[in-house]
Amino acid sequence: MIELTPTLLKEITVAVLSLSAVYWLLRMKINQNTRDIKAMQTQHQNERLERVKAIQDSESETKYYCDTKLALLQSERKTCNEKHEGKFERIDMMLTEYSKKSDAMIETLGKQTELLQKLSDNIVMQNLVIEKHLTYHETIEKVKK
Repeated sequence: MIELTPTLLKEITVAVLSLSAVYWLLRMKINQNTRDIKAMQTQHQNERLERVKAIQDSESETKYYCDTKLALLQSERKTCNEKHEGKFERIDMMLTEYSKKSDAMIETLGKQTELLQKLSDNIVMQNLVIEKHLTYHETIEKVKK
């Protein structure tokens, strides 16, 4: 066994006291760090809350602006509808009439195109007949000579 001498006891006491002092210093540092962390968390949470409030305020302002603009546009639309009542019906009637006229023109153009195609075919046939006649007459002329 180890003999406990007064010197050894002093050294052990000094070591224990040193360890105790280090322990308390570390404990104080841990407590300070814990307080700092809590303070930072609180600060970050407050900053987040401020950002969320700013976003909510912005959304509220935007919604108010959009609602106001929508109400104004609806009012203008109602005013325009009242001012131009009957004009839309006349425009619809005119569009329907123009649509019918354009359909009739397209139909007429289709018929004219068919007639032109037939005329073109007739001209081609007449040219063939003329060529055959010319060839026939040339042949007769050659035979006569």
